[in-house]
Amino acid sequence: MAKPHIWIIRLVIVGTAIFGLAYLCEVLAQCRPLSAFWTESPGSPHCFSPRAIVITTYIASIINAGADWTFGILPIFIVKDLKISRRQKVVVAGILAFAAM
Repeated sequence: MAKPHIWIIRLVIVGTAIFGLAYLCEVLAQCRPLSAFWTESPGSPHCFSPRAIVITTYIASIINAGADWTFGILPIFIVKDLKISRRQKVVVAGILAFAAM
C-alpha cells in the first residue's frame, strides 16, 4: 500500500473520530441539567437552539458520508497498479469496496 493511501485512511479515521466525539459531547450537553432534555421544550433557555443541533447533525452526516465514499473508492486506487488481470482487479476492488457498506 502506498504512503498516500495510508495517510488518507489515517486522516479520515482521525477526523471522523474527533468530530464524532465532539458531536457526542454536544448531544449529551444540549440541555442543562440532562433531565431537562425530557421535560423542556426545544429552544428553551436551558437547551441549545434547535438550529445548532440541526446544523451539527447535517455536518456529521456529511462527514460520515464523505468517509464512506472515501473508504468505498480508495480500493480502486490501491488495486489499479497490481500486476493481475483486469477482471481480478475489478473483483478485488469490489470486495474491498463492499466492506464500506
